[in-house]
Amino acid sequence: LSKKKDFLGRRSLALPEHRRPDRPRLMGLLPVDPRAMPEVGGVLVERTGPAAPPLGHVTSAARSPALHRTIALGFVRGDLARPGRRLFVAAADRPPLEVELAPPCFFDPQGARARA
Repeated sequence: LSKKKDFLGRRSLALPEHRRPDRPRLMGLLPVDPRAMPEVGGVLVERTGPAAPPLGHVTSAARSPALHRTIALGFVRGDLARPGRRLFVAAADRPPLEVELAPPCFFDPQGARARA
């Protein structure tokens, strides 16, 4: 995005809503158990229990053949979205699943494979 030229969406990005530090951020989620599958729509919480406040949710989950493990994506409250932080995925019909936050690009983040 240019700071010198105008572009479509500049005014929207300047809104206070988009500048909030707690605005949800897309993060990668790596289950501590690489075979466990997080529930899509599951709520991200800091601790398990009925009074745990929601901090985000899981948007997608799949097994990665390239990484030989399960990976997921989710939105996390922006002020808590730091790689390495651990949270739990709470779902109604499953025990809580511990996940570690990671950057949303799991494989080849520099794009070297695409440019080869």
